[in-house]
Amino acid sequence: MKALGLISKLVTAPFWRLVEMKGNIFDLNHIFGQLTSFLHSNTGDATSIVQTMTGPYADELVVKDDAYNRLAQEDEYDVVVVHILQLIFGAWDVYLSKAIKDHLSGGHHHVTDNPVARQKYSSTVKHNKFAEHVFGLLDHLTKHRPNASTLANESLIMFTQNKTAEWLENKPEEVRLKLIKDARLIGTDLRRKYKERKIEIEAKMKEKLKEKREALTRKRERKLAEKARLTNEVLYYGLWQTKDFAREILETIPTASEKKKALKIQLNFRKKVLLQETKTKNTFQMSSKAVQFTIEKLSENLFILIDEASALETKTHEKHMLVGKTVSHTFEEKEDTILIKRKYKGHVISSVPGFNQWFNIKYQDDPAIYTYKLLDDMKNGDLEIVV
Repeated sequence: MKALGLISKLVTAPFWRLVEMKGNIFDLNHIFGQLTSFLHSNTGDATSIVQTMTGPYADELVVKDDAYNRLAQEDEYDVVVVHILQLIFGAWDVYLSKAIKDHLSGGHHHVTDNPVARQKYSSTVKHNKFAEHVFGLLDHLTKHRPNASTLANESLIMFTQNKTAEWLENKPEEVRLKLIKDARLIGTDLRRKYKERKIEIEAKMKEKLKEKREALTRKRERKLAEKARLTNEVLYYGLWQTKDFAREILETIPTASEKKKALKIQLNFRKKVLLQETKTKNTFQMSSKAVQFTIEKLSENLFILIDEASALETKTHEKHMLVGKTVSHTFEEKEDTILIKRKYKGHVISSVPGFNQWFNIKYQDDPAIYTYKLLDDMKNGDLEIVV
């Protein structure tokens, strides 16, 4: 807390006082330069700051109140405070050297004595306090005058902040009356333009929202299509849920390329469909530096995932009501370009270890074991318990 207090008293508060003073925006370059020089010189040793209470700016900019006096007192933790200040100053110095590099020596905007540039930007404000103040006023009026239109609230802010009343009072009566009359005449046209602009903005916002929704829909459809493809691929050899079963299937695959393909399908299915999480880094990786992993390495990664899923199953396993049941499972199949629904009778053998939303099912007159997310099908009315 003392370190932050010192930074507030000696650095940030004087900095803001300088920024808020009247002057040219190019005066900020000198202020930034003083700050970065101070940070750089105190990154290695900030002892003098704690001992002498000296900051980057003139001493008269520092408010010496009770808080200042408390910070100036010696403390048993001053050694720790010095280390904290050095860490903060180091990080701050690195950040500012990138964030405001154009305003530092050699930067694009580092102009301090060019009269043409100073005159050109003489009305540029050095901070955004006024803009934030206006937005705060608009927010306040919107909340406390809910029946007033945005245009009315903005007009009120413009009238008060620009001191329009004082400006009118200083005009001759004839000029003042003419200005008021002209304002009334163009008021209707301004409101019409405001409404047209509002409609245009709302239309653009709706169009952007529509495009965003369409992009999300396309992304969702791509993911679903990929999951469907991976599910169809994994059905050929089935989902390998134990290491022994995986070894057994691998022995039946004749070629090395087919073995690699089968292992990659298993890894991709667990990553993108089952969404399996793993504690082991790079478990789903299939190559390194453009070199494809061997069958042994792919098998090792798959076995890690199988072991982690089995360990999770041991901790959380509760037999689901579907396990052991005979079900009627409805599929959509294409027959001569026509989609027809066909029912298959099957027996739910078990849930997939570590993934209680996925089930192993064996269908009548089919020796293979398939893996599906049966609860989704039951919710959609495509799965019924027979026994």
